[in-house]
Amino acid sequence: MSIFKKYYNRDNAEYGSTSSRIRKILSFFDGIKGKKVLDVGCAGGHLGTEIKKLGNEVTGIDISDVLIKEAENIPFNEGYFDIVILSEVIEHLFFPEITLEKIKNVLKKDGRLIITTPNLLVFSNRVRIFFGNFEYTEKGIIIPEHIRFFTHDSLIKFLNKNGFEVVRENNIIHPKIPEFLGKLFPNLFTYQMVIEFKFK
Repeated sequence: MSIFKKYYNRDNAEYGSTSSRIRKILSFFDGIKGKKVLDVGCAGGHLGTEIKKLGNEVTGIDISDVLIKEAENIPFNEGYFDIVILSEVIEHLFFPEITLEKIKNVLKKDGRLIITTPNLLVFSNRVRIFFGNFEYTEKGIIIPEHIRFFTHDSLIKFLNKNGFEVVRENNIIHPKIPEFLGKLFPNLFTYQMVIEFKFK
């Protein structure tokens, strides 16, 4: 078993969606029902449960055998899903562009992709880095499991390069910053990006 599988299969695996992130993602489902949704990296399925309550069909896949008995790949027919969710996953991938290609295959042409991921250069991290403080922590943005880092702008640029464009955003703003400032300066004050994309 690879070191990656060992990590995600550990008995005390705690990764998954926080309540604030679930609320932000669910805001994209206002008035949406009857859709086929794929939750990639679904962990214990808490997000999927809430989406099902809104009247949608949800399929969850995850790398962890502890949290779910599903395959790692995406074994579905072309254009099967209306919505794909990639929440707190892209920062764990060595080659996220490969995952995006697989998603493009199973997503309908008018479908939506919802991505959430931390913003490396939120202002609090900028201050730490400015003063020479770059240390890995057990929780937060700079943790050993994060092998790819994004800013608000670099995430959008990366998705644009891979065939997607922004539909709307509902980002999690740093708790010490007013919401309106976070919307004006997302690259600086967004703590976690929560962005809906569509095909270009």
